[in-house]
Amino acid sequence: MTLDADQTFTSRARLLAAGKELFAREGYEQASTAAIARAAGSSESQLVRYFGGKAGLLEAIFNESWLPLNEDVQRLIANAPHAREAVLGVLSKVTKAFDADPELAVLFLFEGRRIRTVEGHARRDES
Repeated sequence: MTLDADQTFTSRARLLAAGKELFAREGYEQASTAAIARAAGSSESQLVRYFGGKAGLLEAIFNESWLPLNEDVQRLIANAPHAREAVLGVLSKVTKAFDADPELAVLFLFEGRRIRTVEGHARRDES
């Protein structure tokens, strides 16, 4: 999480953590912005300020969680001598990431299709 100069978690970081926890535990539809803000010790206006709303928060959780994993995956693929090793390496890396962060695993598996970016705007996937 992002820390302020005084080593406290920022409001944005607390919202990300609370959103991840509540989305994983209750599901996207059931987790309200009020509950997320309350769990983060913040306000709904801060959630809207940083993320534009619940969909933007979920998208930010995915983006920020995927970034370090994606860097490792790209490195594994680039350094693999054969496709088989690349696939096995990627599966191993993702499995370890999910073991280390079960909330992330739940979100990727159950909420991953919810958000799509179309022409720079997040939208809810209706399919």
